[in-house]
Parts: sequence; C-alpha cells; structure tokens
Amino acid sequence: MFVTSWSEAEALNFNRASQLEYATRYARAREFVDVVKGLWDSWDTDAFLYDKTSGQFYDERKRHVLDHQGTYFAVRGPLNVAPAPQRHPVIVQAGASQDGRALAAATADVVYCLPDTLEAARGLLRRREGAHGAIWPCAR
Repeated sequence: MFVTSWSEAEALNFNRASQLEYATRYARAREFVDVVKGLWDSWDTDAFLYDKTSGQFYDERKRHVLDHQGTYFAVRGPLNVAPAPQRHPVIVQAGASQDGRALAAATADVVYCLPDTLEAARGLLRRREGAHGAIWPCAR
C-alpha cells in the first residue's frame, strides 16, 4: 500500500527537512511505481537456472536492466532477487483527492477508499487506464 504522505514528521523520516509540494508528491509517486514495476520485471520467470554442474546461476538473456533515469529517481537495476511466483505484489493506493484518484487509476490494483455513497464509490474506483471503465467493489 502506498500513500503520498502529508506530514512534516514523515518527511523527517526520509531525509527531508519538509514535505514535498502536493503535486510533486503525486508525480514522484507515479514515477516510483514505474520504477518498482520495472524492477519486478527484471527477470523472466525461468531466468534462474541454479545449475551447479555448469556453474551457471542465471540465463543472461533473461535478465532485463531497468536503467531508469527520471525526474526523481535514477535506478539501474536489475532487482537482485528472483521474481515472485505472482510476478508483482498487489498495489494498493489510498486517497480520495483528484490527484490520488488519477494515480490510483493509472497504477493501483486496489483502491482503499471511504466513500459516503454508491455514486461516490463509482467515482473513486474506476479501474486503471485501458480497462474500459470497469468498476471495482469497495468495502465500507
């Protein structure tokens, strides 16, 4: 689960004297999700051979170096662990602001929300881009 955070106390825990400006937090969060998804895709499912006889640990052709150079992050990759069986963990995003909803639509598998009405829930829970507007259920 990720939240862009808002308090000055949280900023101090991440080597910042103050919190980032509102819009910057969301732009940075979106880039962060792109980076971690790229890292999770560092290896094909069958990349790790663990072949003691040949001494070959992994198949070089099945490794993918991210080499991300963005506004907020510079990450070479690859991730230094084998891929999980499900490939990516479930991404949960909390937030009901306009920017939070846009971030959730673009990146999240699940949106944590507290809508007051069914219409509010529909507005908050549009499925990610390209999913033809399907609605996710929301527990209240």
